[in-house]
Amino acid sequence: MQNNTVKNYFSDLYFDEAAHAYLVNGKRLRCSVSAFIKSFSTPVDFNVIAIAIDKKNGFPMGTTGKVWQYKADEACARGNKAHFFGETYAYHRNLRPETPLEKAIVSFFSTMPPHIIPAFTELNMYHKKYLFGGTADLILYNTITEKYIICDYKTNQELFKTFKENTLMAPFTHLADTKFNKYQLQFGYYQILLEQTGVKVENRFLIWLKDSGTFEMLEVEDYTKELLNVLENE
Repeated sequence: MQNNTVKNYFSDLYFDEAAHAYLVNGKRLRCSVSAFIKSFSTPVDFNVIAIAIDKKNGFPMGTTGKVWQYKADEACARGNKAHFFGETYAYHRNLRPETPLEKAIVSFFSTMPPHIIPAFTELNMYHKKYLFGGTADLILYNTITEKYIICDYKTNQELFKTFKENTLMAPFTHLADTKFNKYQLQFGYYQILLEQTGVKVENRFLIWLKDSGTFEMLEVEDYTKELLNVLENE
């Protein structure tokens, strides 16, 4: 396994979680994977939509926006707790789940064949040429093929819904503007970051954690060629 090679490759990287900033030798990188993903999506002003809903229903101004913010904050807290559990459980299988999302993580690991083992959790990476950073939830290692598998936990209620049937921007206009498709691009950036170290990625899986305590494992397309072309022509 080439884990030490990967760790050493990114040893000069520091991730400031509070600022969501990636720094190399104290200098902030120009971009993050999250920012790149946003650039492929048409911005939607949800504040305007929330105000319109308030007016339509006769609500006090700001009601819909606050309700949406409460839901978003709650979902974020739930997701963060599940991610932390997954980060720990990968190496400490005696940890007991407390929530349905955590039970889903336990179920996911219980299905893993013995030749697939955790290599990294919450791996901070950056690209030495294109100067962007990103963090992958879980990277697995196939001891038979000696290749890596990128995984990311998602706790969204919905992954495939579109807004006004929007599509992503070029070169991905053939893809609907859904959370799932934006996550597919996210995986592509992670693969670009990881493979620059010399290792090979054989697959990508989105682990969709459900409130029922179950999970769905969604295979992700490889868009690294298209994304590399975008990076090269910026």
